[in-house]
Amino acid sequence: MAIDGIGILDSDLAYDVYNHIMEMYHNGESIEQIGIKIKEFNSSSDEMDGEIFTAACALAMWEIGGLTNEQMQAVRDIISKGASSIWKDISPDAQKQRQRVLSQLLQKIEQPNQKIKKRKKYKKISNVLFSRGEILAVHVNNRYRCVIFERFYQHRNDGYYSFVVTTYNSGDEPSAETVLYEEIPVTKKVNGGEYGIRTLDIDYKFIEEHKSAFLKAGIVSIDPQSINSGFCRQVSGFNDLQDMEWEMDDILLGEKAELFVCCLF
Repeated sequence: MAIDGIGILDSDLAYDVYNHIMEMYHNGESIEQIGIKIKEFNSSSDEMDGEIFTAACALAMWEIGGLTNEQMQAVRDIISKGASSIWKDISPDAQKQRQRVLSQLLQKIEQPNQKIKKRKKYKKISNVLFSRGEILAVHVNNRYRCVIFERFYQHRNDGYYSFVVTTYNSGDEPSAETVLYEEIPVTKKVNGGEYGIRTLDIDYKFIEEHKSAFLKAGIVSIDPQSINSGFCRQVSGFNDLQDMEWEMDDILLGEKAELFVCCLF
């Protein structure tokens, strides 16, 4: 774990704890749920980690108006015991300096927070262009490549179209019948189980900008379990359809299986 100083957020662990709480808060989690989940997030391995976790957690919870008596008492207990002696490994005076920082934190959080952080509001992206299972012919370089739309999802202000890429590459438009026997990128079978499908998830702004290049050519029903058992490659920053085609070819370099193996009939 990297430690840059004696401040409350001057370490990787503290930064992760603080940001984890803030992300849950801005994503609409209730204060009660955040309190429950942050306990599960605590995997402190030693005295110093425990101190860092407790202090960062207390600061974040105070800022969002959710600090509990238990969390405040945990900070008091650390101060009463004294900052971890491991701080001396950073510098001879670091333990004393850290103790002062912890005392300042306690003075701060013992006072009611008059300026509780407001939750960030994110505009919901609602104009999804495709329906699940749609076969989409992508016209690029005077040929047709083919993807299958799986889902759309949004995280804060970012949205992604999730596609199953196929090996289809022809001058003719695809159909549901021809695409079924094309190959798609998959994970290897584990212990004789099913394939997991690897999806290519592309930033929604790029798809909306190039929506005229996507032609609907039919529909298939892909087994949701195959999607859930796989993983995605999330990409953004394409300049043009050639960039997208390069990414399609790249994800197809690995393990593949025929599409119909992962479909429901």
